[in-house]
Amino acid sequence: MPRIRDLVTASLLCAIGFATAQAATLGEARVLSQQGQRLKVAVPVQTAAGERMPVMRFSVASATLSNGNKLSAEHFTVSGAERGNTVYLQSREVVNAAKVKLVLDVANEPAARGQFDLSVPAVAYAQGGDTTHASGFGRGEQAKARGNAARAPKARVAKPRADWAPKKAKCSC
Repeated sequence: MPRIRDLVTASLLCAIGFATAQAATLGEARVLSQQGQRLKVAVPVQTAAGERMPVMRFSVASATLSNGNKLSAEHFTVSGAERGNTVYLQSREVVNAAKVKLVLDVANEPAARGQFDLSVPAVAYAQGGDTTHASGFGRGEQAKARGNAARAPKARVAKPRADWAPKKAKCSC
């Protein structure tokens, strides 16, 4: 009987060691979208051993807008970067509120639950109210607003050369 007890104790210690190796710490969430778009948030994740945390362990528990409305937690897409430990959350619904309270759960780790009070930036419009692009700017206006000139590739036009004599058409009549 002492052997079975030793085996059970050893397996429990291994399980506890694995659980602590997978412990996650959630970093500061960043909002990647604007009002009038689907909410997109990036949350950095750090594990105790520097290991990658599977994306399927993350889920949105709740998302409450500043006006009291709630976003459906089931309608969030959870994805991760192939390199690095960042989890991306994106809602299926458009958010028009300035503040969102988001609660993120990590499966099997109640201590890693993250609660974030997020500020969703307002859409910046170009002069004249051009909203032809998803960000609220037309493509050219978006580049100008960033301070870059819109760079379109120049079309190449064949120019006739003055030093070449025109070719005479040969007729096979």
